[in-house]
Amino acid sequence: MKTIFNKIKFAVLSLFVIAPVAMMAQEAAGTTGTKEIVKSTFENGVLINNQTVEGPNRKSLDFMIQHRFGLIKDEKDLYGFFAPANVRLGLNYGITKRISVGIGAAKLKRYYDLQWKVILLQQTKSGGSPVTISYHGDLARSANDKSKFLNQDSTYKGSNRINYFHELMIARKFSNKISFQVAATYTHYNISEAITVVENNQSLRIKFLVQHFS
Repeated sequence: MKTIFNKIKFAVLSLFVIAPVAMMAQEAAGTTGTKEIVKSTFENGVLINNQTVEGPNRKSLDFMIQHRFGLIKDEKDLYGFFAPANVRLGLNYGITKRISVGIGAAKLKRYYDLQWKVILLQQTKSGGSPVTISYHGDLARSANDKSKFLNQDSTYKGSNRINYFHELMIARKFSNKISFQVAATYTHYNISEAITVVENNQSLRIKFLVQHFS
């Protein structure tokens, strides 16, 4: 698993090295007027709580409220709308046309996060790139009680609160009404919250380092 994690870190660092080269190359090609960039693959950088290849415009500030519904039961909680749910408030700022950064706070596990997005390649008309490729990263820190982040030997490290998320997205706009996107994601938790295992009337609290691919 450590080898896989090192490969992921190498891939992410490679993106930061390759991205400026790819962006400058496409910008230079765009100035010749031979290739027209396909715009608005999606209307926003987030669609139904999922990231898209789009980002905020240059020097624009987006304020976003993301809400996940609770369990749908009855009209008492407006069919899940007022049920216990996760809410995230975020601000995203476009540094350039292709690079943006953002901060946010989420109710669930009291996460405070820093995120960034880079549009590596843009779909063009009449040749050039057939797709848009973007990379999204997120670093989050939980403000939950310290006791939830103790190691198995009951020691605490501040880094236990932190988790990372990386996503590479590839999308194509087929028409003004149809766009399609696929994405690969990698999630890493320095430590997960404890689970309690009871055996022979004795309880054991176990914690894991969690990594997830999709």
